[in-house]
Amino acid sequence: MLMQHFCPSLCTCACASVCSAFSFLLVFIMAPHLAGAELDLVTQAVAKGKEASEILALVVAERRKSKTPPPKIWAIRRAMLGSTHKRGLVETRGRKRRLSQVQVNRLFTKRAEMIKKSQASLKPRYVSYDMVKKAARVPRVDDTTVARHLGSAYGVAWRRLREKPERSEIHEEQRKEVCKSWRRRPKKFFTHDVDLIIDCKKFPVPGNRFAARRLGRQRIRGALRTKGEGIKKQFLKPSVVKHKFNPGGHVHILAGICNDKVVLWEEIAGRWNAKCAEAMYNGPIRKVLKKRRPGKKSWRIMEDNDPAGFKSSLGRLAKKANKIKELNQPPYSPDLNPLDFSIWAKIQAKALEGRRANETKQRYKARLRQIALRLPKASVKEAVESIRGRAKAIFEADGQDIKRD
Repeated sequence: MLMQHFCPSLCTCACASVCSAFSFLLVFIMAPHLAGAELDLVTQAVAKGKEASEILALVVAERRKSKTPPPKIWAIRRAMLGSTHKRGLVETRGRKRRLSQVQVNRLFTKRAEMIKKSQASLKPRYVSYDMVKKAARVPRVDDTTVARHLGSAYGVAWRRLREKPERSEIHEEQRKEVCKSWRRRPKKFFTHDVDLIIDCKKFPVPGNRFAARRLGRQRIRGALRTKGEGIKKQFLKPSVVKHKFNPGGHVHILAGICNDKVVLWEEIAGRWNAKCAEAMYNGPIRKVLKKRRPGKKSWRIMEDNDPAGFKSSLGRLAKKANKIKELNQPPYSPDLNPLDFSIWAKIQAKALEGRRANETKQRYKARLRQIALRLPKASVKEAVESIRGRAKAIFEADGQDIKRD
């Protein structure tokens, strides 16, 4: 008789309620570990002389806001004794991976071979710790382990191959003064409030394989080398001033960035001077500004302190006539113009990589333009938005060079 009145749905509901209660109890018992903010709270409370029970009450009150299960009293006591895991400490559990002297010697030899081979190729590139590790076929270790062993055994480190422009104290003060205001600009200031970022560049056009290889070597910024290897051939960067050579030709370009795209690409046919700058302001620059930022009564452009063109008297009159305002870049500061510190190098690198053996000068110039106008928007936007961060770094460095360069 009892079985006839048994209800399956009631059994299901009862089981569900028991399971939910058990899961709640399990979660309550398995309270999460103390978070970083809670460890700070414990440290501050211990400094004030509070007991474990009082500290537990403080932590429970904080967890009640987020409906998190409270910790046990033993967790508080361990935190008070400092025996719990602390943030910021170096991990000491387990043995650090070590390389034998034979493996380190193989890494050192492979590093020199790869750099020499890269410099001799048509597409020279930077040799990293990861590339050396894979070529030497050492066990699975981190790049930091490779760097540590090569540094301690041979003094190998990443060192620059180029010389930075010398600046006087006056130039550094000017950089610091400009960056003082630039670092406080909104994140979208240089992409939205600045209508155009312009600069000039003379691109070499390689006429043969030797010229292409030479230009590729000039793009290498540094190498994994010792201090004594700086004079060896594979670690030398050809000096642009001391070792001039004719690559086959040049093309002089005036380019401009608007928001996240290269929108201006004009070839300078003759000599870059005041008349040429005036023609650019009245022609291509004015046309691009009207197309990209229509409806504005005046525009703001960012440019360097070029006295021959941008800052010439004819250039200033042309900007005033076209209602163009200047956002002056501090002198000797290519690290603040995205065309200088990012875009030019990317365009030339892609052009050299895609160069064919019998490519004509006109074809090379057309490819340069095509590469520039088709650069990924995300890459261009990232370079422009990094101006504010660079300005902050320059201000903190008192107008001197920053690490990211």
